[in-house]
Amino acid sequence: MNWNTLFHVLVFASLLSGHVYTAVGVHHTHLPPKDSDEYYYIDAAVSIFQGSYFSSPQPVEIVPLYPFWLSTLMHISPAFANFLECLDENQQAIGPENEAICRSSDLGLYAQTLLGAVGIGLAWLAGWLAAGRFTMAHLSAFVALVVDDYAFYNTEFHNENLVIPLFAGVNVCLAWLVLRKERKWRTVAVAVGCGVMLGGLILTRPPYEYLLTILPCMALVYLFQGRSRRREIAVAATCIVIAAMLVVTPWIVRNYMVRGFVGLTETYAPAILSQRINYNAMTREQWTAAWLVWSFGRGRILATELFGSETVAPLIYFHSESFERQRTGPELLAGVAPKDQLGVLAAHVWSDLPKHLVVSVPLAWRGMNKFRPSAWVPKVYGIIPIWGVILLVGIFVSLVRGTRRNRIVLLALTFCPIVILAIHALVSVNIPRYNIGLVTPLSVAAALPIAWVIDGTWSRLRRWIPWTRSQQSEPPDTPHDTRGHQE
Repeated sequence: MNWNTLFHVLVFASLLSGHVYTAVGVHHTHLPPKDSDEYYYIDAAVSIFQGSYFSSPQPVEIVPLYPFWLSTLMHISPAFANFLECLDENQQAIGPENEAICRSSDLGLYAQTLLGAVGIGLAWLAGWLAAGRFTMAHLSAFVALVVDDYAFYNTEFHNENLVIPLFAGVNVCLAWLVLRKERKWRTVAVAVGCGVMLGGLILTRPPYEYLLTILPCMALVYLFQGRSRRREIAVAATCIVIAAMLVVTPWIVRNYMVRGFVGLTETYAPAILSQRINYNAMTREQWTAAWLVWSFGRGRILATELFGSETVAPLIYFHSESFERQRTGPELLAGVAPKDQLGVLAAHVWSDLPKHLVVSVPLAWRGMNKFRPSAWVPKVYGIIPIWGVILLVGIFVSLVRGTRRNRIVLLALTFCPIVILAIHALVSVNIPRYNIGLVTPLSVAAALPIAWVIDGTWSRLRRWIPWTRSQQSEPPDTPHDTRGHQE
């Protein structure tokens, strides 16, 4: 191993160490779960651990992969099993004043931190695919670390812990498939792996099932544009769909045999859509104020000054008057059988479709932004980075200035997260947690312009500093190749 390789290995290891430090040393606390969603997953994990979940006749509200992950950790560590069982039994009694009622076990933290480290590593690989340079790969992983979503959610009991490596893996696989022209067996292997990860995503959060329909449609479009690769594209798309269905089908069969319905969940979709319908009561003033409230930390204060607290209150997620706490959507389901609930809600949406689409636009914007300081980029004069703006600007600049390789990889990385962002805006309240898959394209979209600035600065320095003129960089990092390799 030469010194150059050793240097890049040390940089990569430092990035992973930074993620571990952030999760374990900065974000980790011994507080109990903070919201009801975490207790849903804990309760399901305890049921699986005790052997009563898969045979339960109760309506299926969540898909099983994340509870199964927690139950596996419970089998590994009796201390972790006792911790989750205690949380499940005492969830009503646990509060800030008696948070030590259950003795904490850190196995879940360490295991989920490992999942986050995989996500950082895949961001590194995405940067490498985009430009074929170690510098670009390091910058992409660094941006993923700075965004801080992976380490933050690794300390909570949310299914985003599995979404992090699975969605990043799907994104990277798709980027590899559209970029590389490899032997057929390698294309098949990567496509099957992509399908397995997609199936895992579907069993982690139900909206990802829409990708099973959308990806083949996009493959068909791509088929007509890249006729020289039509056989490779068809094979890859078929392998992805088949592999994903093989992963998902056992759960669908279980639901049919135990509950008598065909699908992933029975009550999840109606419950989520009923909350989303509440937002269709948004007025024009609230629609305008939403852009401020959902853009940056002080946007709520500015919107309140401009529009008043009564207008802004329903836009605040945890406020007692928030839209998701209103009863418009749930009242539509009163007295409706579970199998008919989704149809009733869909008919209501269809009757007011233009308003539903208009309201979905600021909801999509909310899903692109997070509203808390990063451990690596704290508030500066009360300002938090607007990650949605960084993503859009980075993609625009990269598409305009980038090479063909830059554009192909970035579009492949962005496609699925943007589709999921739009779906969540249409059918859910679309909080930023639902769109953690945007971190991978955000990392590459932000890293590309940074790499170009660094290369341009270095090129100018070489003109002014005599001793640098005689030094030769490695071929991938020379100034004439600042935008990545050409195909």
